[in-house]
Amino acid sequence: RDRSPSRGLGDVYKRQEYNKVQVAKLELGQTKQQIVALLGGPDISEAKRTGDDTYQVMFFRTQHVKSDGITTQDECTALLLQNDELIGWGESAYQDYLSL
Repeated sequence: RDRSPSRGLGDVYKRQEYNKVQVAKLELGQTKQQIVALLGGPDISEAKRTGDDTYQVMFFRTQHVKSDGITTQDECTALLLQNDELIGWGESAYQDYLSL
């Protein structure tokens, strides 16, 4: 197997470009199942329950910040779900999640 660093980075860049294109196609109201079918599993995920509602924020890598081999929130787009339904995405969606 080719384990050269350049190969791994190429895969990451291809994935983040793919994710960027797919995120642009998202629509409010899509289900978690639809999102995972489109984008695969998230790079980072957080969840909490507030009253009767469950909130989850899923982060998908969409940009490059630092070549350290670690995907961080600042390299991702946040998708906010309420009861497994997409209610927002982007930085404001994550801020909404934090304020719940």
